[in-house]
Amino acid sequence: MSTETEELIKRTEVKDTPFVVISLNEKEHFATLGEYRITEKYESQEEAEKECKAITWNRIIQIVMILNEKLKTDNK
Repeated sequence: MSTETEELIKRTEVKDTPFVVISLNEKEHFATLGEYRITEKYESQEEAEKECKAITWNRIIQIVMILNEKLKTDNK
């Protein structure tokens, strides 16, 4: 029986953003904003970070929708 513990989920804050990259294993990484996943799954942490830093209209709309949803649930 091994007494070593293995980290199941690794959370890495993306510098200068409100995002966090979640790493489930060496080949499964994605970015989140709070409890919401904002990117697809990528094979590297660097890819997930690069994707969440991309300022596109899609990302802007996605963030506005998340914030709107969060405001609605907080005001109930």
